Amino acid sequence: MATTALGPLERFRAQPVSEATLPTGLTLAVVHLPGDRFAIVAGTCPHAAGPLAQGDLIDGMLVCPVHGWAFDPTTGATPMHPYVRIACFESLVQDGQLFIVIPDPVSVPLPCGEHGQGPPVQAGHP
Repeated sequence: MATTALGPLERFRAQPVSEATLPTGLTLAVVHLPGDRFAIVAGTCPHAAGPLAQGDLIDGMLVCPVHGWAFDPTTGATPMHPYVRIACFESLVQDGQLFIVIPDPVSVPLPCGEHGQGPPVQAGHP
């Protein structure tokens, strides 16, 4: 697990939804929740690539400004489609700064054998 500072806490308290960018270039939406909590989610809507950090917080849902898709900023789920979610990240407040907690990579077995190599597939055949 790694943490990266996103900026001073006051910056994210100033409005319900703010934008932050990781050093890798990944854009995030930071949502200021009741109880002075923060939700950090992927900053791009999976529906039409709208900028979620420019969206509104309506009835606890982060609403994309492009087509109005809504996401629960604490789970990433949307009532618009049961299989669509946005990535959510844990937040950490320390020394007046907001941090994102980035999980360690998950070890996933490679498909089709040890190195991802399976039997050859002929064109036109599954």
